[in-house]
Amino acid sequence: DIEKDGKITDVDFDYVNEAGELKSEDEEYNALMKEKSGTSPEEFSPALAEDLIEKQDVKKVDEITGATTSVENFKKLAEAALKNAKAGNTEEALIE
Repeated sequence: DIEKDGKITDVDFDYVNEAGELKSEDEEYNALMKEKSGTSPEEFSPALAEDLIEKQDVKKVDEITGATTSVENFKKLAEAALKNAKAGNTEEALIE
């Protein structure tokens, strides 16, 4: 969400699996990813959201070891969502 003055106030970032469920809520997936990469969607999704709200700049969002691809996807998605918001478009931004 963005306030009228352009300040980012709320960010919701997650992945959806083939069954349409959020990966951040998939305990088995999170455990496997945590074991292999040291992090998981239930950890990095809220961390990325908080970092963007704090810094107010997609380019300043910190990298997260073990989630490089997810950080890049987050940045692309955030840029698309901010572009939509500035144009008055309230639809969800999606990337593939």
